[in-house]
Amino acid sequence: MVPTIIRGPEFDDLVISMSKRKPVVFTTQNGEGNETVPVIVNSIAVGSDNGRCWLIKGELVEQAEEFSAFYLLESKSGWFKVGALS
Repeated sequence: MVPTIIRGPEFDDLVISMSKRKPVVFTTQNGEGNETVPVIVNSIAVGSDNGRCWLIKGELVEQAEEFSAFYLLESKSGWFKVGALS
């Protein structure tokens, strides 16, 4: 099951995380409840033509693992996957 993002950072915070390696936090929800996930963003790419959806990749702060996310900035929602996209 891919966790759902229910809360996340502003776009400026994503850019700061990428440029200064400052952690940002996503709150995700899965079948077991909510989890706060601190991450460092390595890349941000436009995920749609309207510029409101973003494909984000980076690393988990507390584990040596990569993550990928599809993030809707307006609603601060999307999906979050630990591990590289396949």
